[in-house]
Amino acid sequence: MLRTSLGCQAALHFGALLTVSIGTSACVGNQVKSGVDPSTGLVADTVTFEAIVRSVQPAAGQVFRVDPRPFLSDSGTVSVQDARVRADTMGLGARLRVLARRGVDVADASVFSSCTNAVAAPGEDMPSVGCPAVRTLVVMVGRSRPTLPPGTYDRAGQPRDARSRQTVRMIETNAAPTAATAIAYDVLVGWTNQRWQVLSRRPVFFDG
Repeated sequence: MLRTSLGCQAALHFGALLTVSIGTSACVGNQVKSGVDPSTGLVADTVTFEAIVRSVQPAAGQVFRVDPRPFLSDSGTVSVQDARVRADTMGLGARLRVLARRGVDVADASVFSSCTNAVAAPGEDMPSVGCPAVRTLVVMVGRSRPTLPPGTYDRAGQPRDARSRQTVRMIETNAAPTAATAIAYDVLVGWTNQRWQVLSRRPVFFDG
């Protein structure tokens, strides 16, 4: 449940799994120019997170939700369960503010784990146990990692900023009243045309 008031007062509850509250004082932070924090030189998590959320195109009539918990975006994360194990709350408040500003609701991506490969009886109108009543798309977005190693040069022999390309592991769950599938992607996010945008998505694992 996401609750907002007075701009940034928010709370997120995932049952006994997670409870996070963000006060209005969390709204005050350093401005990040072009998505790079000048104090650390690192790409801010929220800019790659928002670029991916902005790029998601749900199907007609499909409910769209985001599980905002950040997780380690490495090659070993290929499922919602993997992402949950590697998740933490660092930066969660900033992600919640992005979702609130964009009007996107939150959800726990693991709630449909028992829906995978469920089979409905012939003529059954009710959703199978663990499945949603309507088609639902839930995504989890990991933390970014640089795609270009330091010392990379372009064709003209000019040094490339390793921060200009970031790879992010995303877990996408498509749940229907009778079954659910999950796909893990490596998403390439880059700074282009004066904004961070998704440049490509490469599926790396399919479950269901």
